Amino acid sequence: MNNREKNRYEMFGKVWNFGDEEKNNFTDTPTITALFGDIKMIHREMELNIDITKEGIKGKVNSKNASQGEIIPIGLSIAGGIYAYAESQSDSELCTFSDLNKRAFAKLRDSEVPVLVERILDKADELGDALIPFGIAADARTEARLKLVDHLKKYASLNNGKGAKKTARETITLLFKKGDKKLKTLDKLMLKYQTKDTALYSKYAAARVIYDKAGAHRVNNNVTPAEMPAQAAA
Repeated sequence: MNNREKNRYEMFGKVWNFGDEEKNNFTDTPTITALFGDIKMIHREMELNIDITKEGIKGKVNSKNASQGEIIPIGLSIAGGIYAYAESQSDSELCTFSDLNKRAFAKLRDSEVPVLVERILDKADELGDALIPFGIAADARTEARLKLVDHLKKYASLNNGKGAKKTARETITLLFKKGDKKLKTLDKLMLKYQTKDTALYSKYAAARVIYDKAGAHRVNNNVTPAEMPAQAAA
């Protein structure tokens, strides 16, 4: 990636981190929560593909498949527990999120698979002990997380040569376009907090700033100054 892409990539990370930290403020607008989740997945998939472009170690395709073959069942198992809990609570949104099968994973790019498993585990951690009656205790979540971390460490080294790197660079470009669309929608929805919660909106606007590290100054901000509180726009 060039410097501008690196700066944009860092901005995506700041945005979803803000969403995670402030998620309790968006319970009245589930779409905002979902968008932050989408941006997190996009950022995490970018990270995996960036690792591929940097990685010089050659691996074996069957090793990659075996590694994914371990984490997909884990993701489905955890998602199953979440679905059972959601059904008991008549939570249709959570049911939709967790209603997964092998076909759902088969449709994903290789780099999307661990990202989806991570999102499932994040949701399980959020629900915590509420999942115990449905077979998902803390030790099960911990074990699943460790296996995912192990898979993520192996991921880049299990992709072969120039072809994988070229594909990874193309995927990164597509992810930036996809992320920009998500951010544009999020920007529009966040406008209501400009007057409803000025401090919260200011934090969001700060996260949306793209900084040029080399020049140590702000180079772009997709939230226009007219839409930002004075303290964020300054």
